[in-house]
Amino acid sequence: MHYHRFLLLSLIALTISHAARGEDAKINTPVRTAELRGTWELQTEDPATFRQTLHLGSGLTGQWKQSRPSHPVTLAWFVEGNELRLLHYYEPDQSFNYRVKTLMVPYALSGDSLTLTLDGKRTVWKRLRQQAAATP
Repeated sequence: MHYHRFLLLSLIALTISHAARGEDAKINTPVRTAELRGTWELQTEDPATFRQTLHLGSGLTGQWKQSRPSHPVTLAWFVEGNELRLLHYYEPDQSFNYRVKTLMVPYALSGDSLTLTLDGKRTVWKRLRQQAAATP
């Protein structure tokens, strides 16, 4: 039930916060979303850094996880030109006082490398390929 509410609120927030523009016909095209769909792992130089993955799934839903003990963050994602719009729940002041937060993140895609820029900081993510199932 919370999942459906999240998606509904995400779509409402997107509709309210987004004025129509001429280039909007180019957002969320099947080709663009197919290029980004998959599981991405943050690339770091420090081996002590927590492992982080970002899953951009079908239906424009996704999840962000990290290796340290924490809950995964469910999100909705959209493409607008050269930016990803990521919507997720957060608790600003107290427990169970959820709000939807929107992040606009410029991105660049080159093969299996995804570069995201948030607050002027660039991060590089590599696409994780599904491993073939082991045969008995």
